[in-house]
Amino acid sequence: MAPFNNPSTRASVVKFLEERIGKTEVAEALVEAADRYQVDPALVVALSWQESRFQATAAGVNRNSTIDRGLMQLNSSTFTSLSEDDFYNPYLNADHGTSYLRQILDFSGNTVTALAMYNAGPGRVGSLGAPSITLEYVDRIFAYRDSLVRDFYDEYASSGVLMSREIQAVKNPDYL
Repeated sequence: MAPFNNPSTRASVVKFLEERIGKTEVAEALVEAADRYQVDPALVVALSWQESRFQATAAGVNRNSTIDRGLMQLNSSTFTSLSEDDFYNPYLNADHGTSYLRQILDFSGNTVTALAMYNAGPGRVGSLGAPSITLEYVDRIFAYRDSLVRDFYDEYASSGVLMSREIQAVKNPDYL
């Protein structure tokens, strides 16, 4: 999404996300991780919203007794090198979660499959496809990502923050 990936609008994006999320530290952690691993910041933010509603202290026990923790709901059996405090550190959690997302994006070759793998695990997303509940999860992430970009455009286009080329890219993603 052009405005979220453009260095000239970076400060406006972070400010917008701080207001949307309500937590400066969380917005900064997610954008920094997205930059570091070259993942669409709007996608990383939408994934964090879906996983934890931006709650750095979120935790959930799975049916197999593993625990998902933090902004990106990192699983205790996957991220064995992290201490309990690390899971709840927004910067570390966003970094590890986005690094993992980058790996599965590269492995899968597409965003839908990568998000399904993030949710259900690579082993459960195979030749038979993802479970329907996982596809609903992916749909919610895309819907939130799209609303972020649309709201950013609505808020900042009239203020002159976005240039005409970026406005066209928001209206038509194939423009650039």
